[in-house]
Amino acid sequence: DKYTRKRDKLATALTDAGFAVPDYNKSPGGGFFIFARIGSDIQKSIPPERIGASNPAAPGGIVNQDWALCQWMAEEKGLL
Repeated sequence: DKYTRKRDKLATALTDAGFAVPDYNKSPGGGFFIFARIGSDIQKSIPPERIGASNPAAPGGIVNQDWALCQWMAEEKGLL
């Protein structure tokens, strides 16, 4: 299968570079992404003091809404 060959080639390159890659013969691995907008209920849940805060790791050093949401979920909700 075309995708299996591509996956295996990339896995080999990553392993050669020092990354840990699962054995796909023992576990399925893989993943996907879903892009979603921040809804109004979630927006209201973000502590307002987090938005616009200074953070040297944030783009431009200022925390925007999506950064604030991710940081808040990780630090206060334990979601990683």
